[in-house]
Amino acid sequence: MSTFQMKPGDRKYALQYKLSDYAEGGGLLTGASVQFQMMDMNGATVVDAAGVVLDADGIVAYEWAEGDSDTPGTYRAEFKITFSDSLVQHYPSAGFIVVQIDADVPDS
Repeated sequence: MSTFQMKPGDRKYALQYKLSDYAEGGGLLTGASVQFQMMDMNGATVVDAAGVVLDADGIVAYEWAEGDSDTPGTYRAEFKITFSDSLVQHYPSAGFIVVQIDADVPDS
């Protein structure tokens, strides 16, 4: 399980994920679509938006939209890949990517 940490409102750096159980070198992500899904610890959907393929051999990413990271907390996320043959696979295939949004230090 990997963890991505950020502060409220951070959007500069995309969440990148290497599909660890993905066969490298085949370019199988060519023509695939990527969906990033994130939910809070109660199971409510927080983000369900398009991701991007960074490398056809197994690297995908989600570029944060305004509002995605506003609320501190711990979230569970995954990438849903729809391959060019219309077959679907979720990554990671076991567990989730943990997204930790830590509170800011209050302004004085």
